Amino acid sequence: QMIGANWLPTIDDYVNPNVFSDENKGEPVRTIAEQESDPYPHNIETACYYNYYKEYDDNDEVLVDWDVQASGYNISDYSSSELRPCTILQRNNNAKYTAQMHNGMETEDKIPEDQMHVAENVPREAITFVGIILTSDVFLEGVFRQIIGVPDGFFPKVWMNML
Repeated sequence: QMIGANWLPTIDDYVNPNVFSDENKGEPVRTIAEQESDPYPHNIETACYYNYYKEYDDNDEVLVDWDVQASGYNISDYSSSELRPCTILQRNNNAKYTAQMHNGMETEDKIPEDQMHVAENVPREAITFVGIILTSDVFLEGVFRQIIGVPDGFFPKVWMNML
């Protein structure tokens, strides 16, 4: 019998975030209101490239013009540490978005919990799709969690009484 021969992946409704992002590149991003009737897969969320500046700390609510804040930046200049979960509030006529920014697990500069950061004029190329924490395929039931079958006599007998 081949080791692991009975293993089958449990896919169900899991969607790979990288594939989903590539397939939807350039497509309009659904707003939070649109997602009520047409949601993204359960393990996918929107994320935006956004620089948080500590100068904002004195305000309860911050409204930032993404174009002004990011002037001089290209999307390729941003690092993954500046990618944070965001809620798309509105799609504007100029194909830009208004988004509320949130902190992610790997976000270096944290927005204070009592602050709401909203960015206007976020370009489509600054928005992508990522997997929601703890929903990657390694957390699917049965994935890489099968007992590895080892035939009798595989290990030396002197090892077998070590417990």
